[in-house]
Amino acid sequence: MTPRAANTPSPLADGGATAPSTDPEIQRMANTARRALAATTGGMEALLAMQGLSLPAATDPNRLHAEHAVEHYKLGLRAEDALVKLLGVGGTQSTADIQAATDTPAARRAQMRNPDWLGTGNARRAGGIGHREEHRATLPAQALEFALANMNRAPGAAETNAAMKPAYVALRNGFTESGQGSDFHLMAKRLHKFNTYIDLACKTSVAGPTALDKLKDPVGTIRRKVGKDKTPLKTLMQAGPLGSNLGTVPGEHAKRLTQALADSQTQLRGDLTAKYGALSQQDHARGVMRLAAMQLWAEQVPAAFNPKIDLTQGTRISPEAVMARAQALNQTLAGEAGQPPRALHDATMADEARTHLGKPLMVSTLDGWFGGGKLADSSVTINTPQMTALNDDVKILRGKAQLDSKLDDLQTRFDAASKDDRKDILRQVMISVVAGGDMADYSDGRKNGIGGMFGYLAAQVDGIGGVSTGITPVGEFNVDHTRTAVLRAGVASNTGVIYLGNETKVTEMLGVGVRAGAALGPVGVTGQVMGRLGGSHLFSEGLMIRTNKQGKEHESLPLPPAPGQPQAQPGTPPAMTSNNWKRMSETVVNSVFELASQPPAQRPKNGGEMWKEMVARVGDYRDISFGWNAGQNHQINGSISADGMLGGSVGLGSASVTGNIGLKHTFLNRGKARDTSGATKAVQASSGSRTALGMGATAGISHPTIKNHDHPDVGLFTRHKVGIETDMVLQAKNGFVRITTEDGKVKPNISYKHREFATQDAFFKLVNSQPEWAARLGERGPDGTLRGGDEMLQGFLQQTANLPAGNNRLFIERKCLTQDAADAINACMEQLAVIERPLAPGTAPDPDAAAQIRSLQKQIAAHVSDEGSWQPFRLFVNETNQRVKEQSSTGGEIRATPNKVDDKEAGPTGMAERFLGGGKVTIGGKINSAHGGRDLITIDALPVRA
Repeated sequence: MTPRAANTPSPLADGGATAPSTDPEIQRMANTARRALAATTGGMEALLAMQGLSLPAATDPNRLHAEHAVEHYKLGLRAEDALVKLLGVGGTQSTADIQAATDTPAARRAQMRNPDWLGTGNARRAGGIGHREEHRATLPAQALEFALANMNRAPGAAETNAAMKPAYVALRNGFTESGQGSDFHLMAKRLHKFNTYIDLACKTSVAGPTALDKLKDPVGTIRRKVGKDKTPLKTLMQAGPLGSNLGTVPGEHAKRLTQALADSQTQLRGDLTAKYGALSQQDHARGVMRLAAMQLWAEQVPAAFNPKIDLTQGTRISPEAVMARAQALNQTLAGEAGQPPRALHDATMADEARTHLGKPLMVSTLDGWFGGGKLADSSVTINTPQMTALNDDVKILRGKAQLDSKLDDLQTRFDAASKDDRKDILRQVMISVVAGGDMADYSDGRKNGIGGMFGYLAAQVDGIGGVSTGITPVGEFNVDHTRTAVLRAGVASNTGVIYLGNETKVTEMLGVGVRAGAALGPVGVTGQVMGRLGGSHLFSEGLMIRTNKQGKEHESLPLPPAPGQPQAQPGTPPAMTSNNWKRMSETVVNSVFELASQPPAQRPKNGGEMWKEMVARVGDYRDISFGWNAGQNHQINGSISADGMLGGSVGLGSASVTGNIGLKHTFLNRGKARDTSGATKAVQASSGSRTALGMGATAGISHPTIKNHDHPDVGLFTRHKVGIETDMVLQAKNGFVRITTEDGKVKPNISYKHREFATQDAFFKLVNSQPEWAARLGERGPDGTLRGGDEMLQGFLQQTANLPAGNNRLFIERKCLTQDAADAINACMEQLAVIERPLAPGTAPDPDAAAQIRSLQKQIAAHVSDEGSWQPFRLFVNETNQRVKEQSSTGGEIRATPNKVDDKEAGPTGMAERFLGGGKVTIGGKINSAHGGRDLITIDALPVRA
């Protein structure tokens, strides 16, 4: 398009309407065509070209204003399109006709043009009119008013009709209607729920309500029991970022090693200078040699990850280079001390070279030099804040200390703080998650369930000495229903994410098996073999806030105060802490907590008011997208297990120990999720499988049973137990495809194909089987091509193998869409959008439309499944951390055991002597879980050419 001159009138005057015909039908078709073209990015570009409209050059000072004018034009047409569908507009369907439809009858106009109704659903209205449902066309009607009022606004002029801006921002985020139960209404309600979750999280200490809290608030206690007043933010405060705020192993090692070496050099150099003439020859030479070694060591620590340099395996330094550097340093130190140079003790220098420089320098070497607080003088131990910090870094590098202890301090402060101060501490913890390096999930749920086990003694054999054995076929079942409030936040593969929603999960299990037991007096031994088949079905929905990784708007945000500068004035939003695109996620968090910290009378009363307040704070940022996400996941699992139990009488009850081993396999694990609204949207499909060998052991005591000679013995709340269990993964692989769109257009650089493995060998086999990885790694040669890719790849794999021992690791390959594949998918999507548009009244349907839709959908699926559509993006290893707390204090358990056989020669003769059974009911069981991760090591593919 040809750029227009900066001083010419807006090319979008009159909305670009250029229909010269006076025929009403032609005008209607022209208006319909304009709206149809504006529905897609490509169509809008074609519409502008056809109408002779263009944007100024990128360097023009009015370029941004013109882009917003185009956006107003495009969204105005989309608002019109929504109103035509919702109101059945007649006439030529011009802008005037559409506005007239919103004005008739008068009651409709009073509602649709009233910004106080937006996002309120069927809430109670002011003025004594009671509950009145919001019209579904309220959002597009108000958005159209704002677009028309601002489309031709002069550069630099203030926005007009600002009361309608919340509706416009909602439309920009993909919401086309409002009203009770609409996606926009659900999104706004969930956004408002943030305030409730923050209040509930800050109401009690980190550990949750104490016994005294429950006595003070019996109503709240009952509400929690029945599944109300859940808050995932309490779980967030309890678990923290779970490592998602930490860098990779090489990155953390390099950062802390660089800091430790710098602090060591500063301390040692100052000590050597201050004691230059007072130290013994041996201490002086030793100190100078170590200072020289540390200087050379620091020079070899890479500024960025280098697959060829594995710091965890140590750093080799030439003894000759250290001795030469020591001689030069000795001269420099003498000058700094103002004394003549001292001779270095040759024997001490040789001993240092032989002892420390004949092998790689490790963190343990640095710990040996300074771990006790000793510097140049080997007989003196000093304690300063600098040495304490140095020792902390060394301990962390050696794996002898927790990597991040800040959470403990925040939790202590949280418990001692007032409710208002607690909100700020919670905000800090949440920011550490959204500005981290990975995703973390936090949930607070309630579970209700029922389960049972039953058996019938089929055969019994009497033995010598009163020993008897029995064989009992058994069956069992279990059904659980869990409803959970979920917070998911952090950095996903494609965008920054803040998700607040709920999940409903139903699990079921059936099992059959055989139990064999032998009894000798009061001692019983039981063995059991069981086969189980079960499944789970999870459904989720919630508010999805995404922030753009490639965005630039964060550069305009206020910077945090410089060291020594005063903080912002009270009442202003807290300053950001990140220096990149993550500041947009921080902006959202700070805005939410600012609203939650207001006095109750000033807070938003409903979702509509909450949305308006958020628009006032972040509505101008196109890099922040608000949407609604819905998903589901289905699993089918099977297992075969063997259990053994040894038990005996203890007083009135009994005690027992059990052990089990079993093979577990996931036959089906499929999920899908979709953002139904949002400026940035993602659709995802996943599948996986897993095979593991599980082992466990428990010990417990049981209450005495109630005797009834005509029926089996019965026990209530029978067994209390403790135990451990673990899984040894034999194979596990999962994968998903995530396609990300912005304004309906696929973005190839943030659309991914993701494959993960639980075993290192399977990951190495996959990577080594794909030569394209080595072709996309290496260093640039003079001609701009990559060289040494295979060496880089093998270095990465070797460092992966050298990672410190750990659990719960996933080895992941990620590829992104090629530009050609994205263009092909976009073309298909543009065609689908045209074919799937509702037909105008009186228009005959195309008999081939259904076949065309199926064909285009198959083409899109073929592009996605084609391996050639994907290119290398990243290889990495992720370590997951999780914390699960399950508590059930309301429920019941019953157990029925066979009576003892009175006549051993006759054996068991009736139901009372043959039946074995039990059941358990859970009501309001509490489940808190936190799941996070940390990338331990990563390597990114590079473009083929610079």
